[in-house]
Amino acid sequence: MSKGQDISIAKAKKAITDYKKAVGQPEGLAELMVFFCERAMGFSDDLGLDDEGYLG
Repeated sequence: MSKGQDISIAKAKKAITDYKKAVGQPEGLAELMVFFCERAMGFSDDLGLDDEGYLG
């Protein structure tokens, strides 16, 4: 993760909602949602939240 990177759940949700309103293709919507999930996993990895002790 780069320093100064803007991270916002609200912006991610808005992007998904805007896409759904503008295009609405289920395949594209699923791809966008998976992308955000992958970014969230990367973020948690960067913070070390993938540790078994943390999750257990």
